[in-house]
Amino acid sequence: MDNIEIKYKTNFYSKEKRIVFSENALCLYSDNELLIQIDKEEIKDCRFGISWIRGIDFYIGRIYCIDISNGNGKLIKIRLRSLYGINKKILGKKYSDLVNKLYGFYLNEKISNSITNINNGIDVAIAGVIFKKMAYAWI
Repeated sequence: MDNIEIKYKTNFYSKEKRIVFSENALCLYSDNELLIQIDKEEIKDCRFGISWIRGIDFYIGRIYCIDISNGNGKLIKIRLRSLYGINKKILGKKYSDLVNKLYGFYLNEKISNSITNINNGIDVAIAGVIFKKMAYAWI
């Protein structure tokens, strides 16, 4: 796989940042300066979703959130904010691209390895939950 770079701005006034997906590491840059690098094997936690921005009587915007952590203090936080529907489609597409690249480069392999381990009888712990292969008895 080649390196893939995605540029983004958290809001209209912020500096442009870029995140680089490579086979070995995930890197976050701002003004051509490396801010954070997390190696592929170090990625422990990923969280993503949409947070709503509430006005007085109705929702006025949304924040697309992506958090990637190595579990030892390195954290990449990506926030894409849209107010009053401005750039909603562009930011939604960028959010989707970021999550898809995250799965394509890093998470699909981890998920496949975990499923293989469970099927081979090896216990897998994910976020404090232990998954085991169970024998099923059908009645």
